[in-house]
Amino acid sequence: FGNATGWGASGPSRGFTRASHGFRGLQRFVASWLRADVESFDIWEVSVQTHSSDAAGFEFVDGGKKAFTEAHMARHGISRMEGGGFDLSKVFCNYFSLGFESRVGFGFDKHRTKSRVANKAVYFWEGFKKVCFKKTNVIRNIVSGVSVLADASDLPARQCHDPEAVGS
Repeated sequence: FGNATGWGASGPSRGFTRASHGFRGLQRFVASWLRADVESFDIWEVSVQTHSSDAAGFEFVDGGKKAFTEAHMARHGISRMEGGGFDLSKVFCNYFSLGFESRVGFGFDKHRTKSRVANKAVYFWEGFKKVCFKKTNVIRNIVSGVSVLADASDLPARQCHDPEAVGS
């Protein structure tokens, strides 16, 4: 997200919100955000419904393993449909994928580390595995239909703040 918005790959320095410094670091960040130019950003609302089967459901990374539990259903607002399938509707920012890159990202999430350098190696390894050792399913075998319900490309960007209300 930081790279997509031009903020960079690293966050603020440790302790930038310190109360002992009057939250000056946080105030600078918020002030710069409020003075920033408004830019278009892709926001997707996606609804996915599964067919009924023994394998119907969704997978989440939980403790480094794939899982789909009642707790996941509650957290992500997943409902059971008549006939045994599942329905998931979510808002996504910037990108949404069902293809090869989502499989790489899923593998990355399972093996993520706390090191940026190590994470780059994990991401490379997951991509290498998917290219060389795993057969990627064809999207037509996964998705039975796609519908565009609304197109907001001609809507103006909304100004959600008043830059004059923020002190320097």
